[in-house]
Amino acid sequence: HKAGDCDQIFSMDLDGNNISPLTAETEFKCDNIDGLDWSPDGTQIVFQTNSGAAGTSQIWVMPSNGSTSRNSISNTPDHPSELALPTWGNYKQ
Repeated sequence: HKAGDCDQIFSMDLDGNNISPLTAETEFKCDNIDGLDWSPDGTQIVFQTNSGAAGTSQIWVMPSNGSTSRNSISNTPDHPSELALPTWGNYKQ
């Protein structure tokens, strides 16, 4: 979802009410947010950010309540790689 000129992540009730931002506009410096996926238990979200410059993708994991996100995987122009859009596996033991 766009908030101002920046991609942001929001949560809401199934009926579309109670929309709450999970990310802050300044948190990802207006990077594009792609590939958002919820963990099978609903407690975490994984997503990719990309600033549009070559070799600047990052994959993030954050609690689904919007508290502190953490950068899990990065690439840089010096060490480029193709980061696929993240998804959670639904593995059963």
